[in-house]
Amino acid sequence: VNEDDSVEFKKSPGGPIRTNNSATKLTVEGLEPYTVYAFHVQAVNEVGQSRPSKQSYPAITLMEKPSGKPAVVAAHNTSSTSIYLEWSAPGLHTIHGQFQGYLITYRPRDTSPQKAEEVRITDPTAT
Repeated sequence: VNEDDSVEFKKSPGGPIRTNNSATKLTVEGLEPYTVYAFHVQAVNEVGQSRPSKQSYPAITLMEKPSGKPAVVAAHNTSSTSIYLEWSAPGLHTIHGQFQGYLITYRPRDTSPQKAEEVRITDPTAT
């Protein structure tokens, strides 16, 4: 990463991270899943702070399972053997990884969950 690269930095809700010692390692916690971060470091004493370091190489947090969920917006019969199903997608910020598609589970209403069937839609453009 070049020092001249323009990167949009988000301010931490708690402000800059400050340490109370001269340790040169820190695990930054409370970050967003599957997000690229870059860092600057400054030395601080009672008089003030140094100029920032060069920007770190980008680092990405790990993926997590989606926290958002789709919402079914329509379900109606289209024939004696088919039902049209439509849903709204969860927010992109709730996917926390590379979107891979949807899993639809269905069963006749008055049957046990063990009789459920699954359909996977793996085309990321399917909605």
